[in-house]
Amino acid sequence: MDYLNEVFNIKVKYQEWKEEAKLPYMITDRYSLRIAFLNQKKVIFAYVKGDVEPASTIKKHFLLIHKVASLPIVLILNKCSARQRKALIKASIPFVVENKQIFLPFMGMLLQEKYDCDCNTVVSLMPSSQVLLFYYIYSKKKELLMSEIVDALGFSAMTITRAVKQLEAIGLINTYKKGVLKIITSEYMGRELYEKASDYLCSPIQKKGYIEKCDIPKGICKAGYYALSEYSMLNPPKILSYATEKLKDKSIQLEDKLSDSEMQQSIEIWTYDPDILAMDGCVDILSLHQSLKEDFDERVQGEINEILDKYWEDYYGERI
Repeated sequence: MDYLNEVFNIKVKYQEWKEEAKLPYMITDRYSLRIAFLNQKKVIFAYVKGDVEPASTIKKHFLLIHKVASLPIVLILNKCSARQRKALIKASIPFVVENKQIFLPFMGMLLQEKYDCDCNTVVSLMPSSQVLLFYYIYSKKKELLMSEIVDALGFSAMTITRAVKQLEAIGLINTYKKGVLKIITSEYMGRELYEKASDYLCSPIQKKGYIEKCDIPKGICKAGYYALSEYSMLNPPKILSYATEKLKDKSIQLEDKLSDSEMQQSIEIWTYDPDILAMDGCVDILSLHQSLKEDFDERVQGEINEILDKYWEDYYGERI
């Protein structure tokens, strides 16, 4: 897959997948499956053998594959129309179209690419753009100074400038100058802005794994089901989850599978620093929603939606 190497400097190595025989014929008849390593990130490449199924059907197929593989699954296509691309992204289905499109939300891969209809479109937000958008929503202000955003988020002025341009390109924010000051504003607020951005938002989780309890950094944000239990009436999970942008101690080994439930805890490596938007020791509500949106547990989805409804109620002062 030279395209991934050219665009994101991701070297792809392949390995035969020996568990394919455990899948039903309806899956193996539609896809050719291979293990792939994307810079050490282990995934399943699913090559479509015939016509591309609707996104809702692909999602069901991938759920069956995931039950056997417990790995991210990437759809590999020869071509993809703008309509198909939009449906796949809305369904959060990772995919690659050689020399045209890449959508790998679990690795924070973001593109502005060409489609078969020859139109240029933002596929998903850069991590800095997503943080900026969430910060704007949380501020509850109609206008923010560019300098204030740079100071608050800790990104460089150049990074914030790129993020602002991307958000402007898809019509989520506007900017204007007041003397030497650059002002960021939007015609949308709160829930409306969040829903307008929904097709472009990604899970911040780049990688998940397990480490020894004693290796969990102090002051790290609660994440996943653990954070969900803090925001809701759910009981805390047995395996607690935390989030960080990176493990500073290079000697800590991140394991793909849980080997000791008494001694290990879960950790998520994010595409941005969860501390920037953290709320009372937990990852922020909007980032938590994005990190759990691919979870198929109906109870989890019910709880996170209830949390969002309550947040918007507090945001506006009334339930909407």
